[in-house]
Amino acid sequence: MTAVEFVEDYWEYYLTLESNFINTFRYVALDKKNKKCYSVEFFGLIQSICSEIDSVMKVLCGLPGNSDSHQANIFKYKQILESKNIFLHKDKINIEMSNYIKLVPFKEWKNSAHLNWWKTYTTLKHDRLGNIEDANQYNVLVSLSALYLLEVYLIKTINKNNHIIKESQLFNCKAVEGCFSEEVYLGTTTDEKWEEAMNNSD
Repeated sequence: MTAVEFVEDYWEYYLTLESNFINTFRYVALDKKNKKCYSVEFFGLIQSICSEIDSVMKVLCGLPGNSDSHQANIFKYKQILESKNIFLHKDKINIEMSNYIKLVPFKEWKNSAHLNWWKTYTTLKHDRLGNIEDANQYNVLVSLSALYLLEVYLIKTINKNNHIIKESQLFNCKAVEGCFSEEVYLGTTTDEKWEEAMNNSD
């Protein structure tokens, strides 16, 4: 996979999911006070984000895209990634312009193979009405930060020529160093987008 293919096939979709989440700030500000706020919109975002996490995990692990559940699951992904010296539980995600401050989306992987936000995704998938309160802002945020981190690792494996790739508007982390250019991409800077998003959240 080339850097251009990565942007077209994965990163642009990530940015779309991120933008869709940012659009919700017009109605529910990104704030710890709202972490338990739930909605059908958040349900849809969790399903889309975690489905994409599954796809990106397969790429990072070198598994075929059509791997079935017996070949590919969250426990298998952890084993494969750690065999490649990728220890995701160590990575902290900084959140821009928010009092959440930091997330560690894979922190449970330090001592187990479980992830609370992934369990939320699967329970919502199988029983939306019975678990709708779990379709909340915090679970969208933490799952989106997990997808961001996985894509950062994918970028690092392929973007050897420092192609200009638009940065996330929400997140940054130590692992991202050297992955992105600070130049303008598609005519809009990260700061401009953030200012627009926060103005719309009033």
